[in-house]
Amino acid sequence: MNKTITKQMDFVVQMVCEITHLTRTELFSRARDRHLVDARRLAYSLIRELFGTPYLKMGSYFGKNHASIIHSIKTHKNLLEYDNLYRGRYVRTFRLMYDKYNEDVIEFLKDKLKDEKNSHVVRAIREDSKIA
Repeated sequence: MNKTITKQMDFVVQMVCEITHLTRTELFSRARDRHLVDARRLAYSLIRELFGTPYLKMGSYFGKNHASIIHSIKTHKNLLEYDNLYRGRYVRTFRLMYDKYNEDVIEFLKDKLKDEKNSHVVRAIREDSKIA
């Protein structure tokens, strides 16, 4: 697997673990507790949104089938709209990445905030964030 892709996924995993208070081992476990599944889903979605990483590469990295990754990302979109707790974790991870990552990701995040489809995320982030 490409070193850049692995480094990008490692970064997102680190941010998700920091926000969710999980270890990398817990995140990569096969356990299906809701808080673990949500954390994995968050990682998959951010990796896909930020870097456009192919599902097969993500599946290989996480030890999952690519179809599982696709299903999780579809569920992420639903949860982002209807689950306040999940949306809050997403927003906090987004902010943490904004504070800690390079200019390319910052530009992506700013563009994402301009996207009308993400208006609920935009409101949540702008209420308590440096992102403008």
